[in-house]
Amino acid sequence: MRKKLVLASLLIFLMVFSGCFSFISSGTTIEIKAAKTELELNESISLEALVKEKNKEVAFDGKEITWEVSDSSIAKLSDTKGKKVSLTALKSGSVTVTASYGKAKSNPITIKINEPNEPNEPSEPVETLLFKETFDKVPNGTNIRKEPDMLDNPESISHTSGTLTVIDGVLEMGSQRFTIE
Repeated sequence: MRKKLVLASLLIFLMVFSGCFSFISSGTTIEIKAAKTELELNESISLEALVKEKNKEVAFDGKEITWEVSDSSIAKLSDTKGKKVSLTALKSGSVTVTASYGKAKSNPITIKINEPNEPNEPSEPVETLLFKETFDKVPNGTNIRKEPDMLDNPESISHTSGTLTVIDGVLEMGSQRFTIE
């Protein structure tokens, strides 16, 4: 009888210390939350580990979370422990990041690091002309707003603000409001 009791105690002891009754591994999942998965050189993002047991988020201080990055020459982690860490892009390429909590390990997420876009060549200034039309029969200096009858179709321009002056048969409007019907 005593021999059976010792064997049963030994069996229970071994099961407890072997992890059979570990609550961390039973139904525990870990997920990495990242704002985006593509970065440019020297850009940083925040990564957060969400630990769930039986699909409910676990509240804890996060010190038990361990982070790993596949290639620290491409991107580096601000820390290897904690609920939140930041990842900084060092050179172009791709890395995978994983987080672990006890025996639970996250699925890896892949972060792609791109070269920054080359700045475009300076372009010619863009003309801000909103309206341009020729008026051959309208004398220079005529304010069309005050004398709309000079137009072939006087109702075509309505609701204007500012002055609509004709110079050399051309009516130009830059930064004024108008409606063409």
